[in-house]
Amino acid sequence: MAKKAEFTNLFDMASDKGKKKEKQGVVPPGAPEKAKVPIVENLDEAFAKYKQMHHDLQDSIERAFEKAKISPQQVEEYMANPTHFSDESWKTICKTKKELDDKLSQLVRRREKKKKGQVKIKKKKKGFATRKEWLQMG
Repeated sequence: MAKKAEFTNLFDMASDKGKKKEKQGVVPPGAPEKAKVPIVENLDEAFAKYKQMHHDLQDSIERAFEKAKISPQQVEEYMANPTHFSDESWKTICKTKKELDDKLSQLVRRREKKKKGQVKIKKKKKGFATRKEWLQMG
């Protein structure tokens, strides 16, 4: 455990403020050691690491399907049938699916706009109140 610095006065504390602290990875409570996500300064490195994590997750899902001897299509058919769920659970599933679909379509549209170079920065228009405070000429 790091020892906390003790300051004798305000100036000592202020001079210590500029020192960089060691960055730590973000870990959700109860996450296993392997799930720790390190902070990476370089975006390319971060993207490569997250891509690797994605492949690891896909592999573990495929192994789970093989172990259970079911296919993703069977799971999809089961989840699409409302008779397998209570009314309340089915409503929750439908609502969550709709929210995810909406967010995904938003992301896809935003990505397409970025690719086309049509991303515009919205400028805040100055209202009359700000102009009214200008100094009069002459």
